[in-house]
Amino acid sequence: MKDELIAHIKKYRLRKKVAVDDVSSEYDVLSVRGIDGLLADCSDVVVQSMDPRVRALGLRVVVSTRLDDVTALHSSAVECDEIEYHELRCRLGVCEGVVDLPPGKSLPLESNLDYMNGVSFAKGCYLGQELTARTHFTGVTRKRIVPLEIDGMDWTLGTAFPPPESAVVSSQGKSAGKVRSGFGRFGLGLLRLAFIDDGLVVQDGNQNSIKLKAHQPKWWQST
Repeated sequence: MKDELIAHIKKYRLRKKVAVDDVSSEYDVLSVRGIDGLLADCSDVVVQSMDPRVRALGLRVVVSTRLDDVTALHSSAVECDEIEYHELRCRLGVCEGVVDLPPGKSLPLESNLDYMNGVSFAKGCYLGQELTARTHFTGVTRKRIVPLEIDGMDWTLGTAFPPPESAVVSSQGKSAGKVRSGFGRFGLGLLRLAFIDDGLVVQDGNQNSIKLKAHQPKWWQST
């Protein structure tokens, strides 16, 4: 996917003397949580800031791949499994990557980018601006990505979250949306907002019905 991203960015370089290169072998992106403020000076830290999407995600830090001990960032730092980060994302309702945001199929407002500092309604032209602005100013966004959780009665350790694109239906059997991704008990789904307080059902890979719970993230209220 990175090659497609670089090619896409280069389309808008025009005559500017700007180089767009793949440096993923030189840098890593970390999520750092549980500290107040920014990290102390560290030679391997290139960029750090509060995650601009949701503050509960903590710091977003770009470091050199030379970093081999996270205690260089903070004396009490402990390296965690990446799955823990993705579970937190899902509990918060934060989409990320091509699974949650299929290229060519995802709309900014349905993906909550307007709530996560990802859309400007004041800047000049960009692809999809007219549709995005019209949807925003009419105040009608019928579907959004929301957190999903396997109902406690249907959850046992080792239960796999239903795969992406699994159809989610309401308790009345009406189409409510689709699963985007899942990690452990938690996941994300693109759902019709009219159904998020309803009883939801999805089928797993073995065609077993699993009950889901959805909710509106609290941080939506502060945006």
